[in-house]
Amino acid sequence: SQKHSFHQNGFLILENYLSDNDIDSMRQEIRHLYNELEKNSDVSSSISNQNRIFVGDSAKNNENAQDFFMESSDKIRFFLEKDAPKMDPKGEPIWKYNKVGHALHDKSDVFKKVSFQKRIRDASQELMKYEDPTIVQSMYIFKPPRVGGEVTPHQDDTFVSSEDPERPCIGFWMALEDAHRDNACLWAIPGSHKPTTRTRWVQRALLSEEDKSQLLGDPKDTSPMGFIMLNEENPYFSGDVADQYVPLEVKKGSVILLHGRVLHQSFPNVSTESREAYTLHIVDRDQYCKTNWLQRRDSFPSYWATD
Repeated sequence: SQKHSFHQNGFLILENYLSDNDIDSMRQEIRHLYNELEKNSDVSSSISNQNRIFVGDSAKNNENAQDFFMESSDKIRFFLEKDAPKMDPKGEPIWKYNKVGHALHDKSDVFKKVSFQKRIRDASQELMKYEDPTIVQSMYIFKPPRVGGEVTPHQDDTFVSSEDPERPCIGFWMALEDAHRDNACLWAIPGSHKPTTRTRWVQRALLSEEDKSQLLGDPKDTSPMGFIMLNEENPYFSGDVADQYVPLEVKKGSVILLHGRVLHQSFPNVSTESREAYTLHIVDRDQYCKTNWLQRRDSFPSYWATD
């Protein structure tokens, strides 16, 4: 069954999940939002010209970049591709961006319509046994031709952590274009979700003194975010596991469901094709970790509670 396959491998591919109409409307909407940003007309108050930062900067102890990421939970923000200056001048101007996040599902009617389908709620409850599923982040990923950066091996539960190890987050990765090896599809290690999560990406200010002692890196580091070690023994992070990865090649309109602990990555896109995708991360609302890097002042809404 699909449920068995998901729990066996840590991922599940469903083809023909999105309609062409859904795909076209999202691709048009993201370009509309981009045009608003370029005009610098602060139409939705969640888009402004300050909303540009290089996507890798948050991990480099760049405090402005980390603040920019931390404040994006209820906003639409554009994150630049680090190799954007090398992009093909004939390419689409929007391809200078790596991604847009993290509240498209909240702030855009087009993305809201796709994100809050009942079948998304039902699948997350069926597979993860959530009591009150909530979307904590959404991202539009461009993976532009020639400059689409590598995404190194990671577990989503590192960044969207749940307090309940039995019910980590689930990701919905929706292909808005064909994704194959040439244009840098996802790769994952089947079964790698079975050990517990290795690290958690947190806001330092939210940590207890005991948790602070678990922070990795320089103890004098004052940047707002950092990693905590949870399971140093995770076997998928020690030794060479490169040969265990399998490509998750999918057709446009497919969705890949990703267990929060499955190890996955994507390589740089060196092709002449883009590989656009829309992603959601869902957790059980009461289990969302209070020290996670991404927080909202009033906690995340109980989106589906009124159904």
